[in-house]
Amino acid sequence: MTIDQKLGRDFFAKKADEAAQGLLGRTITRQFKGTQINGIITEVSAWEGSTKSSSDGMLYAPGTIGVSCKFGKYLMDIATEVSGIYSCITMIGAEFDWSGRKQRVEGPGNFTEALKIDKEFDKLKVYENDLVYIEGGKMPQQEILKREKKNAPKNCLGYFYIKEIKR
Repeated sequence: MTIDQKLGRDFFAKKADEAAQGLLGRTITRQFKGTQINGIITEVSAWEGSTKSSSDGMLYAPGTIGVSCKFGKYLMDIATEVSGIYSCITMIGAEFDWSGRKQRVEGPGNFTEALKIDKEFDKLKVYENDLVYIEGGKMPQQEILKREKKNAPKNCLGYFYIKEIKR
C-alpha cells in the first residue's frame, strides 16, 4: 500500500479486532474550512456483539462512520464486518501535528473534538468522501499492544494502542 492510498470498504469488512489493529500507525485526515488536520492513529478499541449501550452505528455497512454522544461528547466509531452485525472500531487516540507542534490526544471524546466531528458525520462512508479519511501504512505487528479494561462491557474485544510513533 502506498502512503497516499485511502483505505477502502474492504479494509473494514473484517472482524473488528483485526481492522482495529490495522488502523494503528495510519493517518486520519480531516478537511475543514480550507485547512487540513492530520493525526497518526495511536489507540482504538474493537467491539462485536450488542449490549444495552451499543450504538446503532455498529450496524452500519463496513467503513461507515457512526457518531454517538456519551457524557456530553461525540464519539466516532467505524463499522466493521458486515451490515446488520454489531461490530465496530471506536477511535480513541492520535498524535496530531498542529503547524509543527505535536500533540497526543487521548480519549474518544477528545479525539472526535480534535477532528471537529459531530452528528453531521453520522453515516458518512470514510472511503467515499474528502472530509475525513484514513490512509498510509500500518504499524508493524510487534509494535501493537493490547490492553483489557476490567470494567469493559462484555462485547469489547480489547483496546489496541502504540506507545510511540517511530518516524
